[in-house]
Amino acid sequence: MEKRMNDTIELRINQQDQKIYLAGYLAINEFSEILMDKDGRRFREKINSGCFSRKLESMGEKFPLLLVNHNYENQIPVESFEYEECGNRLRILYTLPLIEEVMDKLKDLNEAKLSFGFTVLKEIKFPKKKDVDGIDYERIVTDFDTLREISILRNKIPAYSQTKAFTGDEETVKKAVAKAEISEKRKELCKLYQVEVDRYKEFINRKRRNELFGFGANVKISMN
Repeated sequence: MEKRMNDTIELRINQQDQKIYLAGYLAINEFSEILMDKDGRRFREKINSGCFSRKLESMGEKFPLLLVNHNYENQIPVESFEYEECGNRLRILYTLPLIEEVMDKLKDLNEAKLSFGFTVLKEIKFPKKKDVDGIDYERIVTDFDTLREISILRNKIPAYSQTKAFTGDEETVKKAVAKAEISEKRKELCKLYQVEVDRYKEFINRKRRNELFGFGANVKISMN
């Protein structure tokens, strides 16, 4: 079974509700950090659209267990599980009983990570791109064979830095997830904007070089 890790958890509880909620999202169609396979080869991974939702739908009333650090002896009791695949995120919501066991396992997890354990049914492997260093190939997971568990992690390095989760009362966690998604989208837009700015700067620099050295020259720098 493979395990993928990742981000922040906050704990706010409504004592009258007698329940704790864990809400968050997992990344879809976005590359992981650099991982290593069993043969020592380095790769980046992406979970394809529909991969999560198809597997969860096929599981019927069953759902991924909620663990701490992928340890089946450290399973957190769950009352219900909900999910929604939306764009490049799988939103999840676990309803947990407000009992001492749950409180103990969620204690001091302000800087925790979120992960998931799975086995692959179908995948596609590609040679690395020229502009990507430090990897041997890229892998696209198109279908899970199993999606056994989602884990809250302690002191683990995240595989997908885009993933976040929050715990507390239902209203608080849903607001936290919405706020986190907006923040992620802003970061993505900023990255895209910076890419376009860099491209424009490079275009201007090439144009200036051509204008500077172009007089009487038979060869000019490509503007493409």
